[in-house]
Amino acid sequence: MKHWTQSDESSADSAAKAAETFAEFFVVENNDGSILRGDLYLAYSRWAVEHDHETVPERQFLEIVTEQVDYRTTATTKDLEWVQQFDGLGLSLVDAF
Repeated sequence: MKHWTQSDESSADSAAKAAETFAEFFVVENNDGSILRGDLYLAYSRWAVEHDHETVPERQFLEIVTEQVDYRTTATTKDLEWVQQFDGLGLSLVDAF
C-alpha cells in the first residue's frame, strides 16, 4: 500500500498546472472545428511528455478543458466504433513553450 507524501501532492499539483497551461494556450474555441476526445487527450499527453510534465488522468484533463473553453459534445463513429467528438474546439499549432 502506497502512503501519501508531500511530494505526491506537489507532483499532482504540478501535473494539474501543466494541464491547465495546455488547455489555456493550445485548446481554442473554433466554431468550425471539432476534435475527437481521444485525439485531444493524446495531443495533451504528447505535449506533456515533450516538456517533461507528468499527465493527469483523462477525466481530470477534460474537466480542466471544460473550465477553459465552451464546446459541444457529440457522438460519431470512427473505425466502426462510437466515440465522443468535441465540436467548437481546435488546437493551436503554436508551441510557445
